[in-house]
Amino acid sequence: MDYNQLKPINISNPTTPIASEPVSIWRQVETLFPHNDYIFMGTTSGMLIYNTVNPDMPEYVSSVNHMTGCDPVVVQGDYCYVTIRTGNTCVGELDQLDVINISDINSPVLMKSFEMENPHGLGISGNSLFVCDGKDGLKIFDATNPETCGDNLLHQFQNIEATDIIPFNNVAIVIGEDGIYQYDYSDISDMKLLSSIKF
Repeated sequence: MDYNQLKPINISNPTTPIASEPVSIWRQVETLFPHNDYIFMGTTSGMLIYNTVNPDMPEYVSSVNHMTGCDPVVVQGDYCYVTIRTGNTCVGELDQLDVINISDINSPVLMKSFEMENPHGLGISGNSLFVCDGKDGLKIFDATNPETCGDNLLHQFQNIEATDIIPFNNVAIVIGEDGIYQYDYSDISDMKLLSSIKF
């Protein structure tokens, strides 16, 4: 993303990447999340879905709108998870986690919203949904049933002001206000801090 332009880049030859014509997006995009043949975009006013049937020219498919607020997004299966927060340049009036059914990609449906403190980045791995809830810390929810995930808090690490997370291969890399943390979540009932680098 470059402001309001999505710029596809062909990297089939990594030493000479080739940029395609930019695609104009009519919103302020904050997050790109690729899933199957689609790009899910978190924007300050909702989630956009574009297809990549022609990767050089992604095309608009559908969207879900919300009031102004910062808006990261992750996807798994037939559901996507969106956090909306107030503060900073986002202004906004909402602090919540939205669960959206995308089984019909052309007509996504907001299924449930869960109140949060000030949610930032999020990630999903298996049935575990990780939400960085600002000063409320890192929260891990059971997303076995996506539409009730916000009611099923498994763990909360309040000693970290979490802003972003990448869960991969049983290791979660968490960005906090004061540093970077790594957690082993191979046993989700007993997550362990592996290391930290303080800023």
